[in-house]
Amino acid sequence: MTLYKNKTRKLYLIQIPRTGSTYASELIMTSCHAYEWEMMHRDISQYHHVPTTERGEPKTFWTCDEYKGIMIPALHYPLYNELEGVKDAEKLAIIRNPFERFKSAMRYHAVCYDIPAEELQLILEDKKSFKKYVDLLKNHIEFKRNFFRPQREFLSDDVRTYKVEDGLSENFINWMEEEFGIHLNDRDLGMGGALAVDIEPEEIDKKKGDYTLDFNEAIEANVKAYYKKDYEVLGY
Repeated sequence: MTLYKNKTRKLYLIQIPRTGSTYASELIMTSCHAYEWEMMHRDISQYHHVPTTERGEPKTFWTCDEYKGIMIPALHYPLYNELEGVKDAEKLAIIRNPFERFKSAMRYHAVCYDIPAEELQLILEDKKSFKKYVDLLKNHIEFKRNFFRPQREFLSDDVRTYKVEDGLSENFINWMEEEFGIHLNDRDLGMGGALAVDIEPEEIDKKKGDYTLDFNEAIEANVKAYYKKDYEVLGY
């Protein structure tokens, strides 16, 4: 998502969507002055709101510049290594329990596209329709946002990972110092601290609160089957 660089080192934060990476990026940004970091590829500032009204199209959509069909802040491996200065940079990524990430991504998708909860419930509870629908999201409908791409596909061998369940406040700050020797500026960013995983535009956040999709045991089992390798690779 963002490359931080100065005269002696480079650090790249890979943004796996729906993991809390946006908050982590903001937290790292507060320390840029101390390390004389220049920021590159920070295209989150170019996000813009695209309202639509027709059924089958998102009512609210945040988009930005793309690279090979993927929004730049959400590039997976090896695409981000093709950006200037990234390949030889130190890399980190925030990871998340696959089921919790799926719930976050699916709620956002359902609200954006105005999909009735009852209709989506039936699709996600059935094994065959679940796979068919998530394949469609991953490869077509949500391709550019990378919401449903397995997390392991964002990671190269040189990426150091941090589990968002450990919190994005004191524990993350300590981890960054231990792993990278970087002391983050511990301040309140007004984004919810350790809970700032599912930050949304206000209108999306309000709609999500009213959405009644039940992520029951049947759906969780389908998620575990679909993202089986993520559970194994990420240690969940």
